[in-house]
Amino acid sequence: AEEADVKLSITRRKSLGQLNDKMKGFYRSKYTLGDEERYAAVTQFESTDARRCFPCWDEPAIKATFDITLAVQPEKTALSNMPVASEKVEGGERTVTFARTPIMSTYLVAVVVGDYDYIEDTSTDGVKVRVYTPVGKQEQGRFALHVATKVLPYYKDYFNIAYPLPKIDLIAISDFSAGAMENWGLVTYREVCLLVDAENTSTARKQLIALVVGHELAHQWFGNLVTMEWWTHLWLNEGYASFVEFLCVAHLFPEYDIWTQFVTDMYIPALQLDCLNNSHPIEVPVGHPNEIEEIFDDISYNKGASVIRMLNNYIGDNDFRAGMYLYLTRHQYGNTFTEDLWAALEEASSKPVADVMTTWTKQMGFPVITV
Repeated sequence: AEEADVKLSITRRKSLGQLNDKMKGFYRSKYTLGDEERYAAVTQFESTDARRCFPCWDEPAIKATFDITLAVQPEKTALSNMPVASEKVEGGERTVTFARTPIMSTYLVAVVVGDYDYIEDTSTDGVKVRVYTPVGKQEQGRFALHVATKVLPYYKDYFNIAYPLPKIDLIAISDFSAGAMENWGLVTYREVCLLVDAENTSTARKQLIALVVGHELAHQWFGNLVTMEWWTHLWLNEGYASFVEFLCVAHLFPEYDIWTQFVTDMYIPALQLDCLNNSHPIEVPVGHPNEIEEIFDDISYNKGASVIRMLNNYIGDNDFRAGMYLYLTRHQYGNTFTEDLWAALEEASSKPVADVMTTWTKQMGFPVITV
């Protein structure tokens, strides 16, 4: 079969009054500025809602580059996956053109337009990090900024691969259906999963924010740089990120004793769900887009993370990291099946990873040993 480059140029003009309120696709998010009610324009495309915004082949394996231009009111913040390449103001309208994205899946494309403040820093590996907050709340993003600027170089060292984009923005959205979404270069968060109020936020909430930031930044490699072929292999994204978030938080905040909490917060809930007759395997055959949302659950996340942790202990961390490097470099900007991960880890460790792990991912439940 021959491959061909297809260029699709789309111009869509939408006002806030035309955006939906369903918190998916290209939608409007309500917030208040002083006593005034306002709206932001926000995207949430995972898993199959990019098609609500623009015509596309809306599947993770059909990747493309994106050249995005936004026409906004001059005073509005306009963000997308990549840094701003150019902007001009003409006729009371500001046109913002962003740099071309790497080749990527449609569900990771993102834009946000609204009223926001931000704080910024640069990580030790040279990545510009910004945290965008509601107007007047920029200091509430300070903790997340601290975590993000530490997590990026940690992951660079752990994966032995640099973060592939020149910037990353973390933004708090007032109306947001998920906890967070790992859009490449523009990660969107529910406000309570990003902002820390020094007078009211508990230590437990700060710990959760650190985990969520670590989780979404892990996706920048595992999910964005290398993406599952189809939603059947969703656990490759979520199970792995749910394991690595604990690795980075254990490194950054040893006082949290986070691996003890992994047992109570991840492992045990996975066991409780997986012992039910209506459980499902980690790797779930998905035949229709309507089935995808059903597998964003504790089996994909918690059990997925638990078996990855088991695998890490089985082959050892050095071989695990070597296998991850093989996997990410071999398949960067591409798509994979679960078997591709096993092959890389098997090559790095010289152990029968596929034979051991296939039973854990392709069948539901867990073995019970009576002593």
